[in-house]
Amino acid sequence: MKSRLLISFILLLSLAACDDSPAPQVATTLDEVMVEEIEPLAAELEIAIRELMGVYLNRIDVDLADASNNFQLFSAEVETFLQEPSEERLNALRDSWLEVHNSYEATAIHRFFADEVLDEQQALILFDLQYQLDHWPILPGYIDYVGDYPESGIVNDMTVPLETVVLREKHGEFDISEASTGFHVLEFMLWGENGDGSGLRPYSDYLAATTLSAQQRADGLQLFELSPNRRRDFLTLNAALLEDDFQALVNAWSANSVNYRARIDTTRAEQLLMDLLNAITGMFSDELMVRTLYPMLNGEFDESLPAIYSDSSPATVSAQLAGLENLLQEPAREDGVNLDTVLSALSEDFEEFFYQNFDASKECLVVLYATEQAPQTAQQSADLEFKVVECINLLTNMIDYLEQIKRDLILKLGAIA
Repeated sequence: MKSRLLISFILLLSLAACDDSPAPQVATTLDEVMVEEIEPLAAELEIAIRELMGVYLNRIDVDLADASNNFQLFSAEVETFLQEPSEERLNALRDSWLEVHNSYEATAIHRFFADEVLDEQQALILFDLQYQLDHWPILPGYIDYVGDYPESGIVNDMTVPLETVVLREKHGEFDISEASTGFHVLEFMLWGENGDGSGLRPYSDYLAATTLSAQQRADGLQLFELSPNRRRDFLTLNAALLEDDFQALVNAWSANSVNYRARIDTTRAEQLLMDLLNAITGMFSDELMVRTLYPMLNGEFDESLPAIYSDSSPATVSAQLAGLENLLQEPAREDGVNLDTVLSALSEDFEEFFYQNFDASKECLVVLYATEQAPQTAQQSADLEFKVVECINLLTNMIDYLEQIKRDLILKLGAIA
């Protein structure tokens, strides 16, 4: 199509050189030619896109329900662990955290879609809930003891009541990284600093203190003020807040997605597809490149990995990419038509090159996220920088293929508007 447009443009310029008509007429004629060259979506593609959107909205509801179940299971595991703390039960609780966190990250593409289609006020509500749920990096010393500071953090500060309203106020009170709620606060509470040479947090941190020493009685302390008991209360409260925040996110989406679902049959199919593509490119750009790859390229290693205490950053990115892969490849109709089918019909470049880059980026990102410590030598720094640039290039390629489709959709929307 581009070659036909170029030939038409050259012919028009040639005619203009032999004609006394003013130059503006050439531009007008060119616009007319471009409009004529822009073909609307085929009827079968329009039908497929509308059906795909209906299926996708149902998929969001299913994925959120599955994740919600994992949040409930995690809360139950916290209760079981605190009833009788042991190494075995702490390991089971860690496994439950990994399960619920991965199920949450698998919905990352849905959250970017919600940000795309909801109004500004509702999108801001979802943004705030996500900050409460999943902010990283965090300052571990803001929460509990670290290194040579055994009395640091909210857990050890008896002047901070362990109440919902107080933890809400403490979350990002003076700095965005001063998190007091969310996945990564709980991650630190279950694993400890883990990776800084201190080893895993022992289950004994959660053994209830049942007696006061003579000095503690003399100081006027009560049992609930002792650090082990405050740590137990802090863990219980944070697990409850995590589940509450996710349910609030689900409720906010459910209450507002009804309007979008009602518009599927009346909204241009090109615009519906644009919503999905904007969500995908947004996830690539904001979640993977801006939050991780660019900081890592700038040497901010510890701030670049999303699950550093549990060493589960590779699982995090795998869950995010799996959620996207399901969106692309899960059948939307009985005949197997899906988003991949639609995008391949619109772009030969997408069909030929997108998945080459997608598969390579999965491998690249998982390897990169599995890096367990900051580079110590110049060679290690150079190797890391090379890997980061490789991942950025692969993601950029995928964004470019999708942007080509988006540009064509914008032209179609403009031509028929």
